[in-house]
Amino acid sequence: MKTILLVDDEPTLRETLADALRDGLSDHVQCKVVVADSGIRAIELLARQPFDLVVTDLCMPQVDGFKLLDHLGRHHPRLPVVAMTGYGFPEVDQFVQNLGARLFLEKPFELRTLFDAVAQLLAADEESSIQGFSLPSFLQMMELDKKSSLVHVRAGDAGQQSGQLGFVRGQLVHASATGGGHSREHWHGALAVTEMLGWRDLQLRVSHLSQTPPERNVFTPLSTLLMASAHAFDERMAARQQRAAAALIEG
Repeated sequence: MKTILLVDDEPTLRETLADALRDGLSDHVQCKVVVADSGIRAIELLARQPFDLVVTDLCMPQVDGFKLLDHLGRHHPRLPVVAMTGYGFPEVDQFVQNLGARLFLEKPFELRTLFDAVAQLLAADEESSIQGFSLPSFLQMMELDKKSSLVHVRAGDAGQQSGQLGFVRGQLVHASATGGGHSREHWHGALAVTEMLGWRDLQLRVSHLSQTPPERNVFTPLSTLLMASAHAFDERMAARQQRAAAALIEG
């Protein structure tokens, strides 16, 4: 079940679009549409529950769609957004994309255009490869986004090391990892998280959880695990520098 947040200050249009989305997407995916009449209300809802996609008008009083896009970019950077407005102006498409919107629709538009765009964005978010993030940064983003997802981690030139991290509403609840080489060690829970945080040359892939969440085996907060990993890394680097200094002295 996908959850869509629809934000528009015009009551009739808001309810019409909500009903149309529920009906029009029924052939593609099961979805629930939650409505907000303002950017302020949308931000309140985003803080309370996770969403899979946001459809928002741009022209609204007080907190408009542009401010909402800015908020989404800072606090929910991976959440797909469709922006729409009846007041187009030159280069607005590029402008809203720079703010993080995946798609811009100028009113009036055909409902089929909206259905197809939303269905494609939801399907694309089902499973995606992630590049350009360190594992600690990416895990913090998953927590911030309050995602319920499974993160697949592979490391090494041939991906000999592999692991999975399960998030439920932004909380890390499950982890398992397998090492490379002949020993093929296995780790679970917090030990698996610590092991993966030390891996390099990572490949990350995200998929949605099945309806049955993974068995919980991580009970330590993510922030604590990240701090412990950073501390252990600093200790390893200090020890390496000491060995290098000693070798220079001996040489």
